[in-house]
Amino acid sequence: MSEKIIEDSINEILKGDAQKNALDWVAYIRADESGKTQIINHEGGEMWLVKNDDNIVDLIYVGDSDDFPGPWIVWIRGDHIGQYADCPVDEHIKEAAWAHAALCRPCSSDCDRGIHKTIFGKEFAKVCPDTMMFVNPDADTLDDMKKIREIRNNDILKSKS
Repeated sequence: MSEKIIEDSINEILKGDAQKNALDWVAYIRADESGKTQIINHEGGEMWLVKNDDNIVDLIYVGDSDDFPGPWIVWIRGDHIGQYADCPVDEHIKEAAWAHAALCRPCSSDCDRGIHKTIFGKEFAKVCPDTMMFVNPDADTLDDMKKIREIRNNDILKSKS
């Protein structure tokens, strides 16, 4: 049996703009030239882990459940995101990240609930360990997410040097 790939789930579950945007996000991730990024199905379900080396950078959910509002969600991890930025981060990007801070809410996840996080210098209390949550993002939001993810990947690289 072949391994389940995220594009198959997207094409089965999503339609219209949601499908187009989710496929665009996945294509963006797969185009990472570092060769270290993987999209891994988590336990055969609707959750996908996006790893860069040993770091989980994103989580992608495709579906609908009582825990997660569908039809698709992207979480971008990154406490102290932007701390290694080579130049000042655009205020629009900061505000987009702050607007999507994943404030802790009841769910079935077995995690440290509501932890303190810093997102582009702004302090947040009671945030999900996955930091930022983008529910059914449109094309404009995807552009912001790509910039945020690039900053996150830069943080990972710079923290290792």
